[in-house]
Amino acid sequence: MPTALERLSIRSRLVLFAAAILLPAGLMLVWFLATEVVQAREAAHEKVRILAMGTAATLQARLIQAEALLAQLAARPLVKTLDAARCDPIVSSFVPLSPEYLTLDLRDARGSLVCSMLPIPARALNADEARWFATAWRASGFTASGSAVDPRTARKIVSLSYPVRDDAGRQVGLVVLDVDLLILNRQLLAATPADAVVTVADAARAVVLRSIEPAAFIGTLPPASGPDPAGGAREGLLSTMGRDGVPRLFAFVTLPGLDWRVAAGLPEASVFAPYRDTLRRTLGLVIVLVLMALALAWRVSSAIVRPIAQLAAAAEAAARGQARATEAGPPEIRKVATQFNRMLDARDAAESARRDADARYRMLVDWLPDAISVHVGGRVRFVNRACAELLGREARDLIGTSSLDVLHREDQQAAQAQVDTALSTGQVIAPRDQRFIRGDGVSIDVEVSGTPIMYEGEPAVLAAMRDITPRKLAEERLARSEAQLRGIVESATVAIITIDEQQTILSANPAAASMFGYRPDELPGASLERLLPPKQRAAHGDNVRRFGLLETASRHMGRARDVMGLRASGEEFPIDAAISHLSLGRERLYTVIMRDVSERRRAEDALRSSEAALRRLLVTLPEAVLVYTAGRISFVNEAARALFGSDEAGLLGREPLSLVHPDSREPVRARIARLADGDSALPLQQVKIVRADDEVRLADLAVTQLDEHGQGTIVVVMRDVTALVEAQQALAGSHAELQRLLAVRDRVQEDERKRIARELHDDLQQTLAAIRINLVASAQRLDSAPEDVAPLLEETSELAATALESTRRMINDLRPQMLEDLGLMPALEALATQFSRRTGIACRVRGFVEGDRVGPLPAATATCLYRVAQESLANVAKHAGASHVRILLLRGSDDRVLLRIRDDGRGMVTGEPRKPASFGLLGMQERVRALAATLRVHSEPGAGMTIEVTVPPPSTVAVAAPGAAPDGGGEPAGGDASTHLLPAVVDALGGNVAVLDRQGTIMLVNHSWKAHAALGSSPSMLRGVPGENYLEVCRRRAPADPFAERALQGMTAVLNGGDASFVLEYPCQTPDGLRWFRMHAAPIDNHQVLLTHIDVAVQGDAPSVGSVRGRR
Repeated sequence: MPTALERLSIRSRLVLFAAAILLPAGLMLVWFLATEVVQAREAAHEKVRILAMGTAATLQARLIQAEALLAQLAARPLVKTLDAARCDPIVSSFVPLSPEYLTLDLRDARGSLVCSMLPIPARALNADEARWFATAWRASGFTASGSAVDPRTARKIVSLSYPVRDDAGRQVGLVVLDVDLLILNRQLLAATPADAVVTVADAARAVVLRSIEPAAFIGTLPPASGPDPAGGAREGLLSTMGRDGVPRLFAFVTLPGLDWRVAAGLPEASVFAPYRDTLRRTLGLVIVLVLMALALAWRVSSAIVRPIAQLAAAAEAAARGQARATEAGPPEIRKVATQFNRMLDARDAAESARRDADARYRMLVDWLPDAISVHVGGRVRFVNRACAELLGREARDLIGTSSLDVLHREDQQAAQAQVDTALSTGQVIAPRDQRFIRGDGVSIDVEVSGTPIMYEGEPAVLAAMRDITPRKLAEERLARSEAQLRGIVESATVAIITIDEQQTILSANPAAASMFGYRPDELPGASLERLLPPKQRAAHGDNVRRFGLLETASRHMGRARDVMGLRASGEEFPIDAAISHLSLGRERLYTVIMRDVSERRRAEDALRSSEAALRRLLVTLPEAVLVYTAGRISFVNEAARALFGSDEAGLLGREPLSLVHPDSREPVRARIARLADGDSALPLQQVKIVRADDEVRLADLAVTQLDEHGQGTIVVVMRDVTALVEAQQALAGSHAELQRLLAVRDRVQEDERKRIARELHDDLQQTLAAIRINLVASAQRLDSAPEDVAPLLEETSELAATALESTRRMINDLRPQMLEDLGLMPALEALATQFSRRTGIACRVRGFVEGDRVGPLPAATATCLYRVAQESLANVAKHAGASHVRILLLRGSDDRVLLRIRDDGRGMVTGEPRKPASFGLLGMQERVRALAATLRVHSEPGAGMTIEVTVPPPSTVAVAAPGAAPDGGGEPAGGDASTHLLPAVVDALGGNVAVLDRQGTIMLVNHSWKAHAALGSSPSMLRGVPGENYLEVCRRRAPADPFAERALQGMTAVLNGGDASFVLEYPCQTPDGLRWFRMHAAPIDNHQVLLTHIDVAVQGDAPSVGSVRGRR
């Protein structure tokens, strides 16, 4: 029995078969549709997310930049003081740095205005500002207010604040920067797409920035009844209705720290358009394919059912391998087979001919130099090789694309209208310039023409294109060059005149008219002789004509003699001129460029005089000065020769880095590179140098660059600071050891107090208690048993003697009574006896006195030497392992005292590091230092140790007497005493430098002088200002300051020519401690004197009078 499938007709089977084939294709289309939908939605989400995150990143970067700037400003010393009378200058110059910065205020803890950019009176904060200020104050960090209207400027602003802290870290004020929201809105959101909406809201949901209608929305709040669309989330996506009634897809991001929310939205109709287009295209394609498949199945089934029997034989013939259909069988089949064979023959011939024609045509078109393309129905159907190269794409990538895709957006509408007109009228499209977009995104200018044709049976347009971008660029460059040339000639500061062969002025720029004293309209058309002195007019015309016959196109005039000009007033003046000629057809034109060199001639004379003075200055400077040009030393002064230990011949011509130690060459090379890059504000640099005898020294180095005669000249100023650095290191080490010694002293004193208290309690107190008990018992028995009183009184006497001995021993431990009663020598002998009895080490004391010195030693000297001996013997007992100790005390005829303690113990290495808990030697050093004495320790392993103290005579020990220096300081002088080289050289000098005239008036100061003058604690002799008389500065301080009096006398002698130089070292108390300065004055020439103040050392709490020196 046949099955259901077998009962179906052939046509039904074919339809069912077609449906079975279409089912997988349909499923694939459904899957493709779902994928396209997901991708379209993801693309839409990503588009708004990128817009929101990009805006958030830009705003965050701008806020971080503002925070960094406010932090730098809050750290400035003048800002920390919150002094309205000393506002930092940067407060007034900070706001113009960026157009969105509106005002910059400095407010104290109460919110009072300290400094502001705007010159308006300070006012109290209103209620809203007070609440925001309290919130910003509690935040103790970078904060931002909500949007508000500044009552001073009536602009919508947001206030950014940063705390100001004093040196102790306490918050004392706020730096408040008001930002104009409308300007910030234009800067951040100007590039927002037209259909997009970007909104920035603060934590209260008030609008801070908005891309559309910012003036209307900034500062507004959403309806009070409306919920938060984001539901409190910090970032995400949502679809909602915008305030303008347009449904949009929004992405929002929250800025960290400020809780500002950035929301970016695009219309749903725009972002989901690709998704809807994909859906429509896919559904249409499915329907068309299904209908075509069903129709095809129906037609095929009909064709198969009718001739199935006849075609079976033909199919069998084909199955037997026959290449052509067999013309056999029924007439219908034979006829079909014959016609089919003829059709195959004709098709083969036509196909061969078409292939040949296509090959020839494509070869011809492909090798054409012009770009050719064919467009059918608005699509590209053919491009040649030149067209693909022109558009920067592969030909296969262009076929099938829209004809307008490669056109610039602004040219697409006009191009489409021309194509439509050409297809409807058959007219040729005339050549015209259009802009095309290459595959790499570059816009090019193309000349395009078109011709209507039939292509493969369809109306088409043949477009011919030629790249004219180079021509356009050449035209633009030519126009720009002509405009620039006109601008240069008109704005040039040099005179430019063009004349013809008849010496008639054709054109003259404003500088030429001004140079010769004419109006700009008076020179064109006049004769050039009008501008020449009478004695040069006769030969000038012949010289110009002869120059026009030369091949040289330009030359400088006035090589043999000066070229002179004649002003309208009749004044002759020297000029620097160059001439060139140009032939335009048969006409020859001459152009002369001139510069008035009258001032230059006068400046050259002054320069020669100033350079001579400068060389005298460099020679007399106390600092080492080296000048090198083109990488070689060209000048050294006497101080430089002394510093490097070499004569002038050994230094000149050398490469500068060869004088620098290898450890310092890279920093010096980097410093010179920074100087070449224009960084002139370089601090002093400490480097190692190598002398001629290979000794390595430390020097402070300052460099500056000069542009002298077109050459890069570098001036190097050095000062030997080796001794200063060593002294500072030694002082720092001494201070550290002193601090540790003081701590140990406190601990030893506390231990001594405990020991005395213990002895008083355990010994003396018990003895006194026993005495009291005996006395009470004696009083009680005096009447009842008098015979028992005598033993008790005898026992009491013994106890009192014991108490007296204990008291004497404790007093002797604190300060030996023998030292006061008998002197140092007996006290040392008693100390040696006690030491030997306690330790078993033999100790011998010897003493010698030279001359007739019989008086006792000063108490401080005796105590110091006794304690040194006591500490030395304690060290011997603890560490030496010695068997003999010798103590020698020698007093010289000049009251010089020598104490030497020598043992025969194990010794030690003198230079080995001291143990952290060992302070014996340190204590001895501090004791002898207080007497201005010296301590010498000599020891070798196995050879014992020798400690030697030498105390100078009391008359040589200086008495401390603090002093202060006279006032001084200054600003750079702008007078005629400075030249183009002198200020740069003075700035490069180490120390604080000023140039005075012979009357003592300050003419010029360097940067270091200005820096010290800016400090309120600077030496008073560094506070003179340019134009002020330095002698008057010293004279005002002289009644109260002896150093100012000495400075006045020495400076007067140098200025009057009585002394060749003057040197004074004086102390000055600064916040960093007592510092020493050396004042040096020496004449530069007959008109100027060089004054320097150099920071030479850091002393202790007060200098001694004996160390203050002055000489002439």
